[in-house]
Amino acid sequence: MRRLLLPVAIAGAAMGLGLGGSAAETISMTARPTIVKGNEPVTVTGGVGSGRADQLVTLQSKPCDQTTWRDVAETTTQAGGGFTIDFRPGINGLYRVTSGGAESVPVKLQTRPSVSLIQRPPGRFSVNVNAQRPYWGRNVSLQRFDTKKRVWIEIRKILLTEQGAPPGVPWVWTGSNKVRVDVPKGTTLRAVLPLSATRPCYLAGYSNLLRR
Repeated sequence: MRRLLLPVAIAGAAMGLGLGGSAAETISMTARPTIVKGNEPVTVTGGVGSGRADQLVTLQSKPCDQTTWRDVAETTTQAGGGFTIDFRPGINGLYRVTSGGAESVPVKLQTRPSVSLIQRPPGRFSVNVNAQRPYWGRNVSLQRFDTKKRVWIEIRKILLTEQGAPPGVPWVWTGSNKVRVDVPKGTTLRAVLPLSATRPCYLAGYSNLLRR
């Protein structure tokens, strides 16, 4: 009998079947959407393998140009081990959740900078960009929509020459002077901050549409 009980005891201890051991915690997450504009929210959902309620879950981020993880938000698990976190990434980066010593597989989230095209007075346009990185000295492409070819065509480039950072917030605004644009009335316009200007921390940014 002793020869039969020994391997059973060893297996039970390894599996944590009430013999003083416990299985390691696991945690998973999904995030939707994975591409957002400006300060739009993302919803993170997931669960811990133990299924425990009231367990602390921490959301962490590693922004595009950083090398260390930092805490972003916290919540606790519900019955069954599930959790939900709503947050605003604001910038490209990797995101993960941790709980009970476990870490999820990182998820990549991408953000477009907030680009605003302003017309005041009619025929005179300026551009504002809001992001967590400055874009002073970059060019924005002012484009018109060709209704026959169904494509956007660049009219001119607008240089971002002004910059500021409101106190207490992580955002930086970058703006341009007003420029005059002569296009027929009814023309649809937009401003584009291209990927060549925004990477690695942002995707290309697209403004609101305006009619001349």
